Order: sequence, then structure tokens, then C-alpha cells
Amino acid sequence: MLMQTMSPSCYHNFNRYCPITESPPGHADIPEQVAIVRLEEAGMGKQMLEFALYAILHYSRDMTNLAIGQKNRQWLAIATPKKLPFSTTIGVMGLGKLGGFVAKSLAKLGYPVSGYSRTLKDIDGVACYDNKQFTTFLANSEVLINLLPLTAQTENILNRRLFCRLPRGAYLVNLARGRHLVEQDLIPMLDSGQLSGALLDVFRHEPLPENHPFWQDERIIVTPHLAAITLQEEAVQQISRNIYALEAGQTMRGVVNRQRGY
Repeated sequence: MLMQTMSPSCYHNFNRYCPITESPPGHADIPEQVAIVRLEEAGMGKQMLEFALYAILHYSRDMTNLAIGQKNRQWLAIATPKKLPFSTTIGVMGLGKLGGFVAKSLAKLGYPVSGYSRTLKDIDGVACYDNKQFTTFLANSEVLINLLPLTAQTENILNRRLFCRLPRGAYLVNLARGRHLVEQDLIPMLDSGQLSGALLDVFRHEPLPENHPFWQDERIIVTPHLAAITLQEEAVQQISRNIYALEAGQTMRGVVNRQRGY
């Protein structure tokens, strides 16, 4: 989103658009006539793809156990990859600008990729599912990559019930929002073997508290919300195009649908 975050009282000074850098906690304080505009992709797609690919390789080449072996000075010569190259089944939750790019790019590399979105999408090389086929989507996701928007419907979606519908030993990758994950459900699912590991880049409380159990669990990779950063040049170009479109009476890109929440 654009420019600086402002207090609710400032919103009333704007008649048509509201330039803010990050989404306020809900949009209730912003007048209905003010359009909320978000940045679209802004150079983050390729960064997300790199992070997702790292997580997939970490899972498929069993890097968690190899790292434990190194820590214990064990030469695990009999260790073998979990999967043949590019055979790991990938599920991408959220097929917007970022999720769609990640899913399509992974499919181009040769991975079998499924994608889930609220409304059914059509993406080359990607088996797309909506709410009606959500269970089928999960059953085909050995590595589950979350890139959903955070809404009232998606908050807490990464929970025990969902994990139990994944293939046994699946790997979780959360690159979207910390509030998607029910944190207390994760470690029990790892202990049971239903999940084999997780890469988490986002958390309910950031920075992650020093006493949080995720820090000490070798099956969980913790990264400090840096899977993708907004690239300044790309962001400025988008902002400029939208301002010109607004002043010319044209349609702006990235206008938030308040009913959907994104």
C-alpha cells in the first residue's frame, strides 16, 4: 500500500484514495468513499519463489536429518533423498499475484503443482482447486506453501484439522501471515509424524519471543519475515502509475475489495 501509515483522523482529509504502507487492523476507520490501494507483487514474486524452492529441496533431500547428523558428527552415508528429482507434489494456497507466480514457476521447473484459491483459477501447468475440492487439494500436497491473504475466513486455517488431511509426513511452508497458523497445533503434529517439518517466515508476534518453542525445535526453520521484501524501484513505479490513473479518471490497479478483505 502507498506512502505513510496515518491515524484514522487523517483519513477524512482524503476524498478518493488513502496512501498507506501497511494494512491497518481492519478497514473500519477508513471512510467508504476512500479507496484502499495495495501494492501488487512489487518485485516479491521471484523472492518468494526462491524461498519456496529452498523449502521444497530441504524437504525432498531430507536436509533436516542431515543437519542433525552433522550436529551429532554422524556420517549418514546411507541417507537418501525422500523423493526423486522434481517429483515432490506441491500445493500452493492462494493464487493471487504472488501465489500464482510461484505455482506457475514451480510447474515450469517440472514439479507436479496444485493450487487452491477461493474462486477457481486457470493457470497453465497447475491443477487448480476451489473450496469444493479443498480436501482433494490437500491430499495432493506433500509440501504445502501458504500464500493466502489474511481474512476472517483464512485466519487460523493452518490448524490440526487441515494438517490431518495432508499426506503423512508433509512439510509446511508459511510465507503469508503469522495469524494463518494455530501455533499450538504445529509441534504435536510434528511429534505424531503427520508433519515432518516446517519453514516459518511469519509469526503471530514479531519478533518471535526468545522463549518460544519454535526456536529450539530442529524440525522447524525460523526466518525473520524476510522471504520477500518490497523493491523500492518497482514500488515507486506502481504508486506513480496509480496516481496518474487516479488523476486521469482511469481504473487503479490493486484496489482492495473491502468485502473480501484483500
